[in-house]
Amino acid sequence: MMQRFKAALLQRRNNLHIHSLRFLNQQYHTRNLCSLSDTAITDELDNQVLVEGKAWSRTAILNRPSMLNCLSTAMGARLQKLYTSWENNPDIGFVAMKGSGRAFCAGGDLVSLYHMINAGEYLGLTGEKLNGAEMISCGLATHY
Repeated sequence: MMQRFKAALLQRRNNLHIHSLRFLNQQYHTRNLCSLSDTAITDELDNQVLVEGKAWSRTAILNRPSMLNCLSTAMGARLQKLYTSWENNPDIGFVAMKGSGRAFCAGGDLVSLYHMINAGEYLGLTGEKLNGAEMISCGLATHY
């Protein structure tokens, strides 16, 4: 019974729908315009997204129960790396996400976003520092 279930999942994973989504993703590739480094994730931040895996399944666990598992930018970067690696692995057929504690996810971490905007960032091409409303305007101008 389990062998037939696994075979059905693998067949479904390799169907035309998945291939067409990959084609669209490659065709409309977008550049990330954020200056946050994706390699700046420390061990402490790695503990905010835990991973469980058994055979052909993987589970990402949001692990910030004191903050109701609200997503930070580092958590988003880690999830993106995990899902990309799992998508490219033919041995993984099932992926799930859950939250630790009493909430699945309260949304984005607005407090850390607020502090990040107030701290200001350097715009890569000009080297000029932008703060607050200027950063928001920059984001609005570079997105559709």
